[in-house]
Amino acid sequence: TGEVSVAWETDSEGRIQATWSDGAVCGFPAGRTVREARCGCPAAELCRHIIRTVLAWQNRPSEAAMAAERSGVPGDSPSDSSPAAVPESGGPSPATAPPPAFMASAAPWNPGTIAESHLEEHSPKGLMTKARLTWERGALVECVTGVKPWARFYDLGLTVRFPVPGDVRYAHCDCGQPGPCLHALLAVFAFRRLPKEDKAALVASGSLEAKADLSLLTQAETIVEELTGDGIASIPKPVAERWKRCAAALHGDGLIWLAGIVQDLLLELERYQNRDALFSPDQPAFLAGELLIRCDALRRATGIPRGLAGGWKSSEKTEVGYSRWIGLGSLVTTHRKSVTLGAYLQEAGSGSLGVVTREVADPGDGETDPGDFAALARAGLVKGAGIRQLGSGQVLTESCRRTPDNRLAFGRARAQVSTQAYEWENLRAPVLVGDFAELRARLSLLPPRSLRPRRDGEDFHVLPIDSNTAPVFDPATQLITATLRDTTGGTAQLRLPWTARGEAGCEAVLRRLTENGTLFVSGQVGLSPAGLTINPAAIILRGEPRVMLQPWVDETPMADSVNPVEPRGLSGLPHPKTDSGALPASWQTCGGLLMDWLVTGKHHQAASAQDAWRRLREESAARGSHTAAAVAADMLQALHALREGHDAAAGPAVARALTVWRSAVDLG
Repeated sequence: TGEVSVAWETDSEGRIQATWSDGAVCGFPAGRTVREARCGCPAAELCRHIIRTVLAWQNRPSEAAMAAERSGVPGDSPSDSSPAAVPESGGPSPATAPPPAFMASAAPWNPGTIAESHLEEHSPKGLMTKARLTWERGALVECVTGVKPWARFYDLGLTVRFPVPGDVRYAHCDCGQPGPCLHALLAVFAFRRLPKEDKAALVASGSLEAKADLSLLTQAETIVEELTGDGIASIPKPVAERWKRCAAALHGDGLIWLAGIVQDLLLELERYQNRDALFSPDQPAFLAGELLIRCDALRRATGIPRGLAGGWKSSEKTEVGYSRWIGLGSLVTTHRKSVTLGAYLQEAGSGSLGVVTREVADPGDGETDPGDFAALARAGLVKGAGIRQLGSGQVLTESCRRTPDNRLAFGRARAQVSTQAYEWENLRAPVLVGDFAELRARLSLLPPRSLRPRRDGEDFHVLPIDSNTAPVFDPATQLITATLRDTTGGTAQLRLPWTARGEAGCEAVLRRLTENGTLFVSGQVGLSPAGLTINPAAIILRGEPRVMLQPWVDETPMADSVNPVEPRGLSGLPHPKTDSGALPASWQTCGGLLMDWLVTGKHHQAASAQDAWRRLREESAARGSHTAAAVAADMLQALHALREGHDAAAGPAVARALTVWRSAVDLG
């Protein structure tokens, strides 16, 4: 044990306490894993004192060896510790557990290969029976194999990780119960259904039919019909009250995602009626399109699990106790009249993802400077810390609340915001990915965004980087790009939109991100025809100490020694005055026309709207965007019917246009 010594105490119940000469005291409950050990130091998770205690216990002489030494008779070696001196109940303890095996094998494996006899032997009495009954009732599990495979339960929002090949006792679940828990057994059942040739798959037990109350779906679709008819500017109060009742009914039936969409529409309606600057005309169109897509999937029952399209009753607010949240960077989403800033954090113990957001309205006079993103990210939210500080630091709190969409609220609970060392190799899956191939396999099996759980950060990941190219600015696309590589040679494209309000962060990336200088990149990931892409929330640079860049919210960079050169790609180029969108021009125009329609309603469509749809049809056909041209043609027929007095024809046409346009947005 080096320069420190340790005194051991074991009570009648098998609990072990180690008291070190440097003041550290570690306790190990009988029949538990190392994960349940406790130390008196301030660390919120497994600390160095616990690790050295385990190593010291494994190397302590056995009782027989010590007796032999006293009598002068050769005894057992220290590695042959007597089992009698070790707590034996339940699962592995510091004494009985072998040296950690998770680094012994670097080969991918499938927990479905764990034998039934192993599960029976190490599961508490009755747990296997409960697991089989739960599995038969139905579950939807995302399974990903690898060196450290994991399974994610969509209905519960829990993730089970398997760090030790072939041993369910070391499975770690977000539920916090000692392993193996119910969810670990269910995860093994799910992995057994994973096709041998697949690295990842969505595995379902029970019925896949997306059954829902059809009358509730009709009520939800009626909301869109009223929105396309009257427009949000003319929705009467009785209709708004009916929307509230519909949201409550959807929530009561477990259709949490649909209820959330209706509540968001009500929020936009309230903002418009109150002349709130936070009202954004693009939101009603996005929300209405998503609502129609989800209702269609639930009504047709085409094999999409109900939980993906509608939600689960278990998707409720969660009270989180003492916890440590590690900042993973910040992102900014721009709307027509506002911006939303979000800091992404992972809870160190469970691996759960949470988001702290701030929505800021742009000045309505068109003349006042709306302020850059860095300035908006400074405003205090949690104990005086703003979005930028939350994204780069860590929050230690006694309690907080996490909503079904992963939003975090710390309230008045005691909390402390401090810096972190960016040791992101210790983050948990599925936020931290093993390699790009694993991530690509996972993304390829997921449905479009409008049919995924409505949780912030569903596509947020941390990518370990082995090497990277230097970033370049493309004036044609207004993007800063760099190629990222993992240890297997897989590639991903970093794609950062250049924005006038985020200029400081963009220039910081160009100035400080050197070739092969990246250790981790976090952000929103997606699949494009060119492969994996990531919109970076944070970039961790190599070196001692490690440094984080937050491209969206960083301050104006000062002169530094990392790469003190002019920003590459921007010198001599005119700064763009507007942000460029990722959607093709035809769909951007289509979205703008639909947004205007949902604000003003069908009875306020002037001749200029008909001209705009006609131009869209012609331009889309010329570009080869035949789907957008067909949508424009359908809308022209609806406008013609309106002029002829056939009001009923407009609603279905707008609904079809919203569905197709929102699908185009989802597919990028």
